[in-house]
Amino acid sequence: LTGVVNVGLSVLLVRSYGLVGVAVGTLVPVGAAAVFILFPAACRRVGLPVSTVVRKAVWPAAWPALLVGGLLEATRNMTGGTLVGVGVAAALGGLLYLLLFFAVAINRGDRAMYTTKALEIIGRRPVPSAV
Repeated sequence: LTGVVNVGLSVLLVRSYGLVGVAVGTLVPVGAAAVFILFPAACRRVGLPVSTVVRKAVWPAAWPALLVGGLLEATRNMTGGTLVGVGVAAALGGLLYLLLFFAVAINRGDRAMYTTKALEIIGRRPVPSAV
C-alpha cells in the first residue's frame, strides 16, 4: 500500500513540483507508515505502550529539535548566504540542541547514563557519583 500511494502521489505531484513533488510523494506515505504502522508494532513487540515511549523517548528529543529548528528558520537570512555562515549556524544550532536536551529535556538519571556511556566511548572511566 505504501508503494502504491508513493507512486500515485509522485506521479500526481511531479507535474506541478518536479523533483520536489516526487520527494514529497515519497515522504508522505513512507513517513505515515513509519509513524502509524512500524512504530506501534515495534512498541508492541517489546511490550511498551506507545504513550510511554513517546513521553520518555520521543518527546525529550523532539521538543529541543523543534525549538532549535524554529530558531534556525527564523534566523536563516542572517547567515550571509555563504557556506561558512550556514556551517556556523548549523554548528550553533547543534550546540544549542545538545545543551537543551542534556540540561533540560532529560532527567538526572538519564543524564548520568549518557555521561557514563559517552566517557566509555571515548575511553575514559566515569567519575563515581557522590550521590
